[in-house]
Amino acid sequence: MLVHSQRNPLLGIALLVAFGCSSSGNDNQQNKVITLGAVIDQTGSAGPPSWSNAAQLAVTQMNGALAKTKSEIRFDLAMGDSTNTPAVAVQRAQNLVRVQGAKGLVTDTSQDDVAILKLQYDTDPSNHLDVPIVGLVATSPAINNPNTTNPDPVTQAAYRDADHWNFRTSMSSTTQGLILTKIVMSKVSKASFKISAIASDEPFGNGQVSALKGAVAQLAPTAIVEAIKFSTTDHTANDADFFLAEMAKLLDQHNEETGMDDGLPDVWMGLSFPDYLVAIIKAYKLAGSTIPGVHGMGLRNQKVLDSLGSDGNGQEGTAYVVVDTSPSGVTFARDLTAATGMAPSSLDSATYDAAAVLMLAALSAANGQPDPTAITGAQIRAAMRGTSDPSGQIVRTGVDEFATAVGLISQGLPINYEGAQSPCDFDESGSVATRFSHFVIQDNAFKDLEVYDCVSSPDCPVQL
Repeated sequence: MLVHSQRNPLLGIALLVAFGCSSSGNDNQQNKVITLGAVIDQTGSAGPPSWSNAAQLAVTQMNGALAKTKSEIRFDLAMGDSTNTPAVAVQRAQNLVRVQGAKGLVTDTSQDDVAILKLQYDTDPSNHLDVPIVGLVATSPAINNPNTTNPDPVTQAAYRDADHWNFRTSMSSTTQGLILTKIVMSKVSKASFKISAIASDEPFGNGQVSALKGAVAQLAPTAIVEAIKFSTTDHTANDADFFLAEMAKLLDQHNEETGMDDGLPDVWMGLSFPDYLVAIIKAYKLAGSTIPGVHGMGLRNQKVLDSLGSDGNGQEGTAYVVVDTSPSGVTFARDLTAATGMAPSSLDSATYDAAAVLMLAALSAANGQPDPTAITGAQIRAAMRGTSDPSGQIVRTGVDEFATAVGLISQGLPINYEGAQSPCDFDESGSVATRFSHFVIQDNAFKDLEVYDCVSSPDCPVQL
């Protein structure tokens, strides 16, 4: 495994030792190396370094499986830090594809995912990357949505993704809006309640707001949702005075959207990236409010616990389950802990799955080809949904299961990958169904309260 990373330079060696695998460049000089890229936040406001660890684990294990089955193919993971900044993510995606030869990309947040995808729908064909993209937290309901509208035609085309270049291993926040609303309704014993939310004005935050408002309109039509938005371009997470002033607006009786006084909120929400939620919750504590907080998926991040300390206690949220309860999730959690010394964090499993499905699709595209390295991004794109063929044999996470998948693919037989976070069953839009955890921060740790199962039903019943 050849890893080009700006962090954890020794992790690749640790993973190789842990799983007894040789690198793609040293175990056989005649190996055919297929390069994949990952534009993942490592130093910005969204992702912890563990996302890159999970992607590297997937590649290490796949290379171990390929060596075990005597395959000549190996994978090279080339990484770039997106910094959760769209312009940076675009530049690094271009470098990975055009300079390092990546045949597919793992991306992170909605804003970075869309920014990279816009290259594919630019009117200038020379800007097209022509590789499939798998977003590990591209959650905006506008993504992969044929009805999305935007005043910029290129942005609109990217959101709609008519050519199906975009996939994602985490569920749309439309479902999280439903779950957040159910949680609030269980806490508030009246039909006409008020939720006041503060959200970042970018695709991730805007997607959560639209999902919340849609769910409230459906489940509690007399309730009120007030949304205050802030610019992540104009304000950093260090703007303490700004967030203190915004929190004062959020927690008063005045509705900033309607201009009316409609009472104090019954619940408040932070719908943004982890670094910003830290600043927002600190402002809440300084305001001395006792209004309960129930937040979006950005709350479930180790940097939140590390930064808030006891100030985070009592704050609730909902996020994707850290790992699925299936054997796939259990194996992934064990292997990542063995390789890094740390248990999985939120979305590590989705990152692993994103890398895994790209590699499985690449192997399918390369099967029978005289030169596996000559496959195109378009061929990998065409094979993506085949990684979750319901008629295929179930294959899971880890070296042994990947080896089974390699053997089936080499025989031209279908596979059905069941991932570390979800079954990874791509629908027609390239999205999946997952499970969500309702949790609370208690004693400076995340404590799961219940799980909403959106795999068994779109109504997301509580898992018994």
